[in-house]
Amino acid sequence: MAIISRSCVAVLFAFLFLSTSGAQEKLTLQQAIDLAMANNPDALVAQKEVDAASARILQAETVPNLEFGMSWEETPSNFNITNAGERNIGIVQPFEFPGKRSARSRVAKIEFRFFEENLRRNILLISADVKRVYYQAWLNQKLVTNFEAIADLLQQFRETATARYQAQKVTFLEVLRAKTELAKINNELIATRREAQNSLAELNRLLGRPGSAPIALADDFTYQPFEKTVDIVVNEMRQISAAQRMTQALVDRGRAQMRLAKKSYLPDFSIGLFNQKRDGQPPFTTANPLGSTESNLWGIDVGVSIPLWFWKGPRGAAEEARASSELAQVQFEAFNRNVITAIENAHRSVKAAEAQVQLFEETLLRDVEDELRTGIAHYQTDQIDALNLIDIYRTYTETKAEYYRALFNYNVALADLEVAGETALQP
Repeated sequence: MAIISRSCVAVLFAFLFLSTSGAQEKLTLQQAIDLAMANNPDALVAQKEVDAASARILQAETVPNLEFGMSWEETPSNFNITNAGERNIGIVQPFEFPGKRSARSRVAKIEFRFFEENLRRNILLISADVKRVYYQAWLNQKLVTNFEAIADLLQQFRETATARYQAQKVTFLEVLRAKTELAKINNELIATRREAQNSLAELNRLLGRPGSAPIALADDFTYQPFEKTVDIVVNEMRQISAAQRMTQALVDRGRAQMRLAKKSYLPDFSIGLFNQKRDGQPPFTTANPLGSTESNLWGIDVGVSIPLWFWKGPRGAAEEARASSELAQVQFEAFNRNVITAIENAHRSVKAAEAQVQLFEETLLRDVEDELRTGIAHYQTDQIDALNLIDIYRTYTETKAEYYRALFNYNVALADLEVAGETALQP
């Protein structure tokens, strides 16, 4: 039975220091986040929205196109324009009422600012998603290692129990107990391996890669205390919240749209310059009773549009802009109420998860490690049997597994806190 004692010690050290390894290149958490930023569809869509908003600024700042025109007057009935009595060639430049173009440009620039903040928000949300899934994959791999360790120990115990039963030193009950425990742990191992594969596939999806692409995790995680108070966290996160700047941009855009809509009541202008040729111009003489032809005459045309105050278009645009502005103000006020609650809730979750991790690190882990060392010593002196040692080791591995779950919950709570100021924004 000395083999079980040596196995216990070996598995204990392996469990404490073993890290997952594979043939494929390992991926750190930061590398995973960088890959997601480059390949994740949500990030790519948000970037294209920024590009489109930037292009709309150029469109908003354009001036009306210069118009070129030719006209023939006093054209004969056969429409031969060479015999027309008057020909005009010129250009016309429309002008918007002063302030219209700048108002339209301001709306486009505010929309660009909104989509820039939306990109930053998407980056934060995607980063948090990657962290959660990376932590989940890390946890599942830790659990797999944990179950593999105890399965290896139970396999050795079953072999030893079988040999001792064949030597008629123990009853068959000990063999049956070993087989039952091994079957139970193997079932748990199968389920945990499936969850580990699923979490890696989900991580690949967030990285914009096929779910079956080989991937290995490079980072390990330990407990790092979180010491910021809720007031500090609320103040810091409200200042850096992209969602808050998005809601403010919506308010600013609503006001800018109202100013633009009001300017639709104002007239526009146009100025034209024409080169003219006219027939039948004085003097009229006996030799030239139809008059002479004069070329290189110049004409200037000035036009002003006349807004029809009773038309529904300008009024409808103004009312729509006013409603949009009021809606944006409602969303802004709702966000300011929701964001504080969201951050405070996330902070409480972090502190609760931290308390669980501290409980394991300060008492439980040390207690189960002491119990395991004591159990190994007692087994070596025949004070307990193998079944009791297996129970002690199983308690140890289960406690370690729960510790890893607590550490996972703590890290996920930190990731949630990082984006608490973003998730308060209602779509």
